[in-house]
Amino acid sequence: MWKKRAFSFIARMPMRDCRNRDTGMSDIATTDPIVAVAVPPALEVVRQRALDLLLADAPLHGELSQIVEIDTVLSGLMLRLTRCPLYENADEESLEFADAMDRIGRASLVQAISNLPGLPDRRRRDSVEQVCRHWVHSVAVAAAARWIASTGEYDDMEEAFFAGLMHDVAGDCCAPDEACDECRVKQIAARWRLGERVTQVARALPSARTGTDVDEIEVGYRKLDETTQKLLAVVRDADRIATAAGFGALPAADTEQSDTGDAADSDTAAAMESIRLELAHAAALLGFDGTKAEDLARVLTNEEMRCGATEPQELSRGTAAERLAEAHRRILATRRLGSVADIVSQGLRAIREGLDLDRVLLLEPHPTDPFRLQGRAVSDPSDLTYAGGVHGVGVELDGAGALQQAMERGRAVRGLCPRQDIRVLEQLGVDSFGGAVLRAGSKPMGLLVADRFLSGQDVDDDDVRQLELLSDALGLVLDNVVLGMQSRKLRTLAEKDELTGINNRRNIMRILSSEIERSRRFGTPLSIALLDVDLFKNWNDTHGHQVGDIVLQAVAQLIAACSREIDHYGRYGGEEFLIVLPETPVQHAVLYAERLRVTLAGHCAEMFEAYADTPLTVSIGVTAFHGEADEIEEMIRRSDCALYAAKDNGRNRVCVEAKSSLVAHEIAEE
Repeated sequence: MWKKRAFSFIARMPMRDCRNRDTGMSDIATTDPIVAVAVPPALEVVRQRALDLLLADAPLHGELSQIVEIDTVLSGLMLRLTRCPLYENADEESLEFADAMDRIGRASLVQAISNLPGLPDRRRRDSVEQVCRHWVHSVAVAAAARWIASTGEYDDMEEAFFAGLMHDVAGDCCAPDEACDECRVKQIAARWRLGERVTQVARALPSARTGTDVDEIEVGYRKLDETTQKLLAVVRDADRIATAAGFGALPAADTEQSDTGDAADSDTAAAMESIRLELAHAAALLGFDGTKAEDLARVLTNEEMRCGATEPQELSRGTAAERLAEAHRRILATRRLGSVADIVSQGLRAIREGLDLDRVLLLEPHPTDPFRLQGRAVSDPSDLTYAGGVHGVGVELDGAGALQQAMERGRAVRGLCPRQDIRVLEQLGVDSFGGAVLRAGSKPMGLLVADRFLSGQDVDDDDVRQLELLSDALGLVLDNVVLGMQSRKLRTLAEKDELTGINNRRNIMRILSSEIERSRRFGTPLSIALLDVDLFKNWNDTHGHQVGDIVLQAVAQLIAACSREIDHYGRYGGEEFLIVLPETPVQHAVLYAERLRVTLAGHCAEMFEAYADTPLTVSIGVTAFHGEADEIEEMIRRSDCALYAAKDNGRNRVCVEAKSSLVAHEIAEE
C-alpha cells in the first residue's frame, strides 16, 4: 500500500508553520453585520490565455477546459456559474468543466473572466512571486493527490485532484474546530460551492500539517467521516511531497530541507514524476512550451510582472452620470413599443447595461405562497437555462430580509447581510444584491432584483439609488402605456359590439353620417344595406340563447369576409346588421347584397348541420344616397322599408328601395 511504503519518507519531512503567511490576498473585512468574502487573486497570465482562447472561438471543451481544471480561481468561477440554484443542473456534483462550459455563453464567459479580481499590486515582485508559487504549489499538490488516489488510497481520483487544487484556497483561516461564520474557507466554499467534503479538507488541513491524526481532527466540533478522513490524508501527503520536491508555497530558503534519503522510494519518485509532468503540461497550456517544472514559478512571476508593466488602459464607457442618463433615455424610448412585455424586456436591459449589472430579475408575489416570489421577466446575457424557465424562478423571502423590507416600505434596498438575507443570497448565488419596487402608477407590478452574478462584484449603495431612479422611470412608462391601453379598451367598448366584435349601433351610425357628408362634398355614390336574420326568434326558442349568440357571431364574421376594406358594418340592433358601402352605386350594392345572402346561406348550412330543422337565411334591404337633400334618417327609413318588403315577399331575398318604388330581387330557394 502507498501509505505503508511512503510513510517513513513523509514522517521525517519537516512540519511547516502554516500560519501568518502572506498569500497575496486581501484581508477579510469583519465589519458587523457584514463580512466581506475574500477570494484568491487571478493571475493575469492565466486570465489572458483563457480570454485569448475564447476570443479566438476555440472549442470550449478544448484547451480552455484544461486551463480551468488547473487554475483555482477559474475552477471556482465555473462552479459558481453552473451551480447557482436559479439555473438548471445546479445540484450536479460533476467536475467535468468541459460540459459545464457548454451551458454558458461565450460572451458570458468573457465577461466573467474579465472581471475576476487581479493581484492588488503587480509592481512588487515579492508579492507577485508569492502568488505564483502558491499557484504552482496547488497544481503540484493536485497532481500528487491524484497519483496517491490511483494507488488505492482513495476511490475518486478526480475528486482527489480537485481537493488538492483547492486545499489552500484561503491561506490561513481560523482553527478548524471553530464554527464561526467568519471562517474564510467557509465563505469561499459557499461562494464557489465547492462541496462539503472538499471544504472540510481545506479547513482541516492546517491541523493535519501539524501532525494531528486525521481521525482525531474535528471541523465545527464534529469529527470527519471516514471518506473525508481518507481524502484529507491523501491531500496532506500530497502537500508534503510537493513541498519536498521543491514546489512549496514558500521559497526553499524559508523551509528546512529534510533528509531525503528515502526519496528514491519508487512510490515517492512516481508521485514526484507525476507532479513534474502535470506542471510541464500546465506550462504548455499557458504558452510556456519547454519550461521545466522547477522553473515554472519563476517564469510565471516574470510574465506576471511584464503584464503589470504593460497593462492596457481600460476603455472609458463614460461617467456614471452619463451612463445613468443614457439608461434613462433608453427607458423613455420604450414608450413607442406599446406592449407591456416588450417595454419590461427592453427596460430591464437598459437598467442592466446602464448600471453595469450582470442580471436583473422582475419578481412578483407567488399566487399561493405569501413568503415566496416568482419570476416574471429577466435580463440575463448568459446562456444558462433557468430551472423551470423564467416563470419557474422562485425566491423564498427572508422574514426580516431586504426584499421583505422593500415590499413593505416601497423603497429600494441593498441586501448583503448573511444573517438576514441568507436564503435570498444563497438562491441568487451572490454576495450582495439590490432591490427596488416597480410601480405602474399606484399599483406595484413586482420587485426588481439586480446583482453582478457573472463578475462576482458587489452591488453598492450608489447602484441601489440609481436602480430606484430607473425603476421609477420604467414605472412611469408602464403607467402611461397601461393608461393608454385602458383608454383604447374603453374606446373599443364604446365603439364595438360586445357580442360580435364589430361596430355597435352608435358607431356605425356615426360612420354613416361621416360617409354621407363625404358624398355630399365630393359627389361620390353611397349605398347602405340593412340585413336581418330570418325567424331568429326560433333559434333562441328552440336551441337557447347561447346558440342564438353563435348565430349572430357567425353572421358578423361572414359579413366581414364578404366586405371590402373601405366598407363598414355594425350591429344595428338585435339580429339586424347595417352595412355602409362607400363609393358604391345602388346596382353594385344589390350585387354585393345578393352575394352576401347566398354566401351566408351556403356557409351557414355547413356550420349548422346539427340544427338542420332551423334553417338560417337572411333578408336584406338596400338603398342609395340621393343627393344633398338626403338625410341619414331618410336613408335608414328607406332601407328599413326595403327590408320589410323582402320579409313580406317570403324572406331570404334582397329588395331595393328607390326614391319612389320598391324593386324586389328574388332568388329561388334550392
